[in-house]
Amino acid sequence: MRDESSGDSFSSRRSPTTSRSVQPSDPSQFRDPFRSVTANSVSALFDERPVWTRDSIVQRLLDKGLKCTHHMLNRFLLRSAYYFSGGPFLRFWIKRGYDPRKDPESRVYQRMEFRVPPELRGYCDANASNKSKRSWEDICAFKVFPFKCQTFLQLFELEDEYIQREIRKPPKQTTCNYKTGWFSEALLDNLRLRVAVRFVSVFPEPGFEDVFKSIQDEFERSEKTRIQKDSLTSCKPDHLEKIKGGEDTKKNKNTNKEKEVSADEDAEDVDEEYEELDVAVDDDDEISLSSHGCILQIINFANTSRLLNDLYIRDGEMENNNSRTYLQGLFDRFPSSKPALDGTDSDGEYQIYEQESNALDDDDEDDGDDDDE
Repeated sequence: MRDESSGDSFSSRRSPTTSRSVQPSDPSQFRDPFRSVTANSVSALFDERPVWTRDSIVQRLLDKGLKCTHHMLNRFLLRSAYYFSGGPFLRFWIKRGYDPRKDPESRVYQRMEFRVPPELRGYCDANASNKSKRSWEDICAFKVFPFKCQTFLQLFELEDEYIQREIRKPPKQTTCNYKTGWFSEALLDNLRLRVAVRFVSVFPEPGFEDVFKSIQDEFERSEKTRIQKDSLTSCKPDHLEKIKGGEDTKKNKNTNKEKEVSADEDAEDVDEEYEELDVAVDDDDEISLSSHGCILQIINFANTSRLLNDLYIRDGEMENNNSRTYLQGLFDRFPSSKPALDGTDSDGEYQIYEQESNALDDDDEDDGDDDDE
């Protein structure tokens, strides 16, 4: 019975290490010189880059004249690498000790999928029994159309200027998402359409130009939408700050204007009060200077209190109105968010395999015995 390592949750960020039951390859362990050379060749690939597809590894070994069975290749790989059963690096072979979830540079090694459009699947069905194997290099260079209805690729290996330029731009995400890795979902959809455009452009049978045109138009719309969304996202904080600053300035101006008007009105009231006071002094000669000073203080205090009270009320009404206007503007500018119904945004779980398991056979069941030929 084959062993299977325990799963590792996506949030735990545990770094995979060398399994205790499987040690790195050592040429002295193999009596057969061919096996020793093959094991060393497989190990050397992970010194070249940390993440590989199995198809690419097979191609590199064939280029060196090395060919081994499916089971033997898995044994060599498990001595140098491990793989995830989910996430953006699904079933890719990863160098032991390297965790792509912690390295933003690993984004270029993420997985990309191509599914043949329904209108073109008759070609794949007709070639299902075709024993001739497409060169993996030709597939990654978009020189041939795949025989399979579904092909899993690595972004790093795709020979397309647009794709390579986009995946090498600085990542906008600070964490590796289980569903989309280091990229946004919009960018991955855009890249997926780009891959479809490139493959459909080399479809060998005539009469499907309308399919190519449809995918090309969808790709262009997707690119424009993504660029506009990124532009709005990057400009939104500055735009909101300017709006807030303008509202504050307007509020201050209105407040100052109200204060000036109130001050003028109350100044007139104070003058009237002073005139009444003079009349009262003329009518009553018995009022002393000290009494006169007290009366002035009382009147001045009363008018000052009334002035402050009016300002407070007007300021409060203005501030409330401006606050409501500003907050309403903020809510109107933010897109409405609806809860995800399919639950796809929740964190998934990375299942790490560091030993041989049945999942390997499930992953390569479509490959048959190509490695045995």
